[in-house]
Amino acid sequence: MAKPTLAQITASPLDYLYIFAPDSFLQQLGSKVGNIIYKKKKNQEKLLNTLAVQNGSTYSDYAAAISQAIQTSFGMTPAQILIALAQGKNVAGKDWSAGVYGVGDPLHDKLTTYVGDYSVSVGSNGKIVNSSTGAALPGQTAIYATDATGKTYLQGYAATQNGTIFTSLRDSNGGAFYANTMGTATSQTYASGKKYDQSKAASVWEAILTYAPYAMQIIQWIVSLFTGGQTTLITAANTVPSQEEFTYNSGISSNELLLLVGGGAALYALTK
Repeated sequence: MAKPTLAQITASPLDYLYIFAPDSFLQQLGSKVGNIIYKKKKNQEKLLNTLAVQNGSTYSDYAAAISQAIQTSFGMTPAQILIALAQGKNVAGKDWSAGVYGVGDPLHDKLTTYVGDYSVSVGSNGKIVNSSTGAALPGQTAIYATDATGKTYLQGYAATQNGTIFTSLRDSNGGAFYANTMGTATSQTYASGKKYDQSKAASVWEAILTYAPYAMQIIQWIVSLFTGGQTTLITAANTVPSQEEFTYNSGISSNELLLLVGGGAALYALTK
């Protein structure tokens, strides 16, 4: 791709969420989780700084633009999102309306297939499957959320095939799973083919995963600038936020989201 513009960078602002996490906050997450997010934070900072310099701007200006883009789509500051995630809470787009999925919602039509690619569909268990064989695509990522009572549930899955990532989404009443979004390096749509809108995302993880192929091309462009002396290669795996950072390693199978820190302590850390 050509040199990414600010508009292209802020199209997927959550990829840089961790730059807003101060060390005082990370220290409360425990050494294991804190170190993972710290390393991703440093890579995000390096990525954003390089993008800013390449466009004749500054890191602080680009960080401000990222912050505003996040607030525009999710109605929360990056700090508020980090606190909520650390508390095991679900963070959805500011226009997400739980309960209307598939009930007159113009963006969701309760499809089990994807208009952009009928070779995949959604199985009854929410997994993305080969439409012809019914076999689940390999390497699927589960997406978890919490309801109003704080109970954790499986919200959907994400899977990649031929460079396209597909997500499924459970009916907000806790019922059936449906085809949700599909994303490529150049486009992000709902299963119906309508343009994807992050402000209506069911969760920040849905938004990040839907934009994953798009984010990957920006990372690859940055990496292409690095020559000798770059000992640690920036990749999507060591840079882009993942829900795994906010879940128990041993609790995924039982749908347990990890309550990392207390709200008061987290807020205090993010104000320092």
